[in-house]
Amino acid sequence: MLSKEITQLTEVLRPHFTGNRSRIECMAAIILGMLSAGTVNLAEITTYVHGKLLHESMYKRIQGFFTEFILCLNEVAAFVLLILPLKGNFRLVFDRTNWQFGQSDINYFVLAICYRNVSIPIFWINLDKRGCSSDAERIELLNKFKDKFGFSRVSDLLGDREFISSKLLAYLEEEGVPYTLRIKADHIVTNATGRKVRADELFFYLQAGEIAVLKNRLLLGVKSNICGTRMSDGSLKIIATNHNYNTAIDRYEDREQIERMFSCLKTRGFNLEDTHITNPDKLERLLGVVTIAFCWAYKTGDYIDEHEEIPRKSHGRRIRSIFKTGHVYIKSLLSNISNRCDEYSSILKLIFCKSYHEKHCIDWGYA
Repeated sequence: MLSKEITQLTEVLRPHFTGNRSRIECMAAIILGMLSAGTVNLAEITTYVHGKLLHESMYKRIQGFFTEFILCLNEVAAFVLLILPLKGNFRLVFDRTNWQFGQSDINYFVLAICYRNVSIPIFWINLDKRGCSSDAERIELLNKFKDKFGFSRVSDLLGDREFISSKLLAYLEEEGVPYTLRIKADHIVTNATGRKVRADELFFYLQAGEIAVLKNRLLLGVKSNICGTRMSDGSLKIIATNHNYNTAIDRYEDREQIERMFSCLKTRGFNLEDTHITNPDKLERLLGVVTIAFCWAYKTGDYIDEHEEIPRKSHGRRIRSIFKTGHVYIKSLLSNISNRCDEYSSILKLIFCKSYHEKHCIDWGYA
């Protein structure tokens, strides 16, 4: 990687992140290295960005970034919304991704914003343990979002069965946050006469594909609308929501967007599981840098699809996802940077500065 390109990205990042120039420059190098290497493995990243520095010197500098530089996640969140401006209201979604490295449990708990067909990490915690998050950790993430952006534009909070609890529901009611959360079959809910029964007992009669809605039932101490549907395999999917109950089942399906995001951060993009980092603070910083690279690739794919729609297969799906299309373009650009330096400058201005007149300088055909 040419030092000039690292410097250009550094100048884009500096107004948005605190820290001295050297640290921001290192972050820029890591982002470009991740996009080029398609991995978060620091040794692999170093091979793409060491430039005039010896490989070992650059490797130690990158390691030092995660050890010494406290990356402010509020600043990452604000920068994400700069790259992906959201008009009007938006939905939030909870989920976790976890794996083991040696004897260490890596367990990211993420609050993300739904964006088109994917979701974008906005705040997260590395739980430093096995298993699901606690009520305190869920509310901590929501409070981080509230303190930075407020809840006035949040139209829904989506989450799987592991996240619903009496404390979370009470918090959402108090804050006026709309939610669409899946509940377990054995959760206790009041029936039409006020008697407490298992949730699945209320929907025993449903046939495959049928949906039923029960309004204003008591669930975990909070009144909620309970929606159920019978799946093709015979199981029940039961959703609790405090708004627009007629569309709750369909809305919940959008929770899959965060699973697509994790796939992009892992095997389909940056191979997050390649990291050898196990320290919780360093892992949170790592995801911050990965998130910026992910947003850059996704927004680039957005522009490519806008310029010339990504071809679709016979079943209607794109031959490549928006994220993958953008990532392939950026990798191609960086691999031939000496001949495409002007195009690189244009893509930086388009993605990060919203200089739309730069579009004509970009050869979208490389995607």
